[in-house]
Amino acid sequence: MGATACVDAHIYPDDPCEPVDSSWDHSSVMVEGECVGDSLICFTITNTGDPGDGDMAGTSDYRLFEDNVLIEEGTFQLNGGETMEMCWAATGTTLRLEADQRPGHPGNSHPQESIELCGSPENSMGQIMSVPQDDADDFVETDCQEVLASYDPNDKSVTPVGITEDHHYIDSTDMLEYKIRFQNTGTAPAQQVVIVDTISPHLNIESFQHMSASHDCTVDILYDNIVRWTFNDINLPDSGSNEPASHGYVKFKISQQAGNELYTVITNGSSIFFDYNLPIFTNEVFNTIGKMDVVYTADEPLENNNDVQVYPIPAQDYINFSTASESWKLELYDATGRIIQRVNRFSDDTFRMSVEHLNNGVYYYHISDNNGSLSKGKLIINR
Repeated sequence: MGATACVDAHIYPDDPCEPVDSSWDHSSVMVEGECVGDSLICFTITNTGDPGDGDMAGTSDYRLFEDNVLIEEGTFQLNGGETMEMCWAATGTTLRLEADQRPGHPGNSHPQESIELCGSPENSMGQIMSVPQDDADDFVETDCQEVLASYDPNDKSVTPVGITEDHHYIDSTDMLEYKIRFQNTGTAPAQQVVIVDTISPHLNIESFQHMSASHDCTVDILYDNIVRWTFNDINLPDSGSNEPASHGYVKFKISQQAGNELYTVITNGSSIFFDYNLPIFTNEVFNTIGKMDVVYTADEPLENNNDVQVYPIPAQDYINFSTASESWKLELYDATGRIIQRVNRFSDDTFRMSVEHLNNGVYYYHISDNNGSLSKGKLIINR
């Protein structure tokens, strides 16, 4: 999996915001980050509002994610022009810091910054595209792509990709952005290219927005759920005669249907026609609606509790849970907070749990007894 390259574009209309309401908090939050000496990842939260008028009237929340798993939460309050820096040890994981705007901030800004490839030769990559970018406003666009050595020239991608390779979990309110890329790999210029996309019934066709395309085209919605892009007289060179100019793309975004149920799978694929040739079918991308608001925090075992032991980590075939409590409960969660196993124990011996039925990755456990929580933490399964 390659590193991720992101490009931000701010396309401001004549008046991108509504008239300013004097009752609004006029602060404006911005997040920046950097890899410092390959040993620290530092984020800076800045209130870009004017001193005085732009002071934050109250606190806002921030959240720190490690490989898209929530590991820390907190609050901040800054006067106009003030900054706050926070640093964490760089271990090769991808860190993302999100910081909330104050209520009443115009638009749909959700400031965030991600840093990858810092701190270790064994870096995790591909995490940045798993979650929505801060480009919900119509005049802002962030385009992130993996830097790969080779790829199918006719393909489809979705942002956010979603969390976990098996399920691609997203929130039920996330807007999806699709990009369809095509290339003329024939032996002569293509005079016409047509792309046909059947929209999932779990997406709201009325919210469809054509964002951009590489060449002039027309866009039509057919039969209430089929979108067609037509590139007439495109004269797209073949890759043998002019490889850089043989490529093209379209990009669109669309909202989910209201009321989609938890664990609904949203799929999408496209067909590409070059002149009168048979269609080329792209790969099919998918997302699963997950319960993203209960992602389990990766805390260390609770203070002053040395009686709980969890080992080995990382686990290959099994993992042991041991506590001195005579009656206790174990809950195991996946990376989206979905509980995947629950065990009730009525003895103080060690419970050995097989992990052969689980995929490689990060999981979270919570051990409790009649008096409350005993321990919670992170597991890694790597076979």
